[in-house]
Amino acid sequence: MSNLNEKRVKALLKGNAIVDKAIELIKAEKRDMACTIRAFHNTAKQMLEVKKLLSSPKFKNELKKAEIKGMTMKKLVPLAVGMEYPTFARELQVAKVTITQLNAFIKAVKEDESISVSKQGLLSFVKGKKKEKTDTIIITDEGGEEETKEGGQGDREQVFNYGGVKVDFVKKGNTKVIDFNGASPQDFDKAMKQFQMDIKLHNASVEKVK
Repeated sequence: MSNLNEKRVKALLKGNAIVDKAIELIKAEKRDMACTIRAFHNTAKQMLEVKKLLSSPKFKNELKKAEIKGMTMKKLVPLAVGMEYPTFARELQVAKVTITQLNAFIKAVKEDESISVSKQGLLSFVKGKKKEKTDTIIITDEGGEEETKEGGQGDREQVFNYGGVKVDFVKKGNTKVIDFNGASPQDFDKAMKQFQMDIKLHNASVEKVK
């Protein structure tokens, strides 16, 4: 997709109430870790509205008027909400979860601390499966390391968020926990390599323009 098409699409979506609300919910979800379960369900519901917008006849007609061709949902989603399509597709799955199922999941994680409090954990729960919390690495202030299970919330500092993989440092007393938020270390490694590749491609593109 050309840079011109990207600019035209962004111009069409600028100031759109549905898109703006989705972006704000994404930001709020990251800030309010204490209300993660309900927050990411609200975000997912709004992503469903984004899908309806992007696939609507009205928006398709706007693309046509702006002479923007070859646009697919996979191309539109990153431009609209800054999210890769596979992550967006998972949001749509979460959006289908009913309030009854959501409340049951909240009750379950309160009773069983080993359940992963994540979107994938919720989806697994709805399917009658249990996704346990991912092993995380605890880094002590003295520099030692040991593997453990993720625990409470603590003070979070986001250090990586790309391709649907979100990684936080969680400060707990004199320790820091690396929380993969339901992703596996392999998922993180893959996302990191993709991020590095995209940065190289971006820099090469900028250099070429100059």
